[in-house]
Amino acid sequence: MTDAIQRWERDSSPQADLLGLRVLVVDDDADTLDLLEEILTDAGAVVACADSVQRAFELVVVARPQVIVSDIEMPDENGYSFLRNLRSVLDEDGGKTPALALTGRALPEDRARALASGFNLHIAKPTTAGALVRALSALARATGS
Repeated sequence: MTDAIQRWERDSSPQADLLGLRVLVVDDDADTLDLLEEILTDAGAVVACADSVQRAFELVVVARPQVIVSDIEMPDENGYSFLRNLRSVLDEDGGKTPALALTGRALPEDRARALASGFNLHIAKPTTAGALVRALSALARATGS
């Protein structure tokens, strides 16, 4: 039992390997934004939060994130639309910013749709803090962010 607990703790605890990485988190749920901000800040990231797609577009220009974490299901405009529209803007305006979909939509077709919309990675909720941090770290390294 002790081995299982140690594995869970190792897999669920974030490692501070996002040092200085600028991350934009987009989610309409305030509690989720707070939790993700805490996890990513604890891992060393500099975090900006947006509770809507409109606010996310404003922050892409102002905060110049190196990586985006976005929910899919949001009122007014969803994450799919956000990424499709983001991918249509110029590179210097954030058009190629790497993005991770963090969503309750976990079916294979949901993953395929997220990737087709412009997301680089898809992670289903719930996930662990460690898995999220490792995924963002890998995405940042793979894209040179």
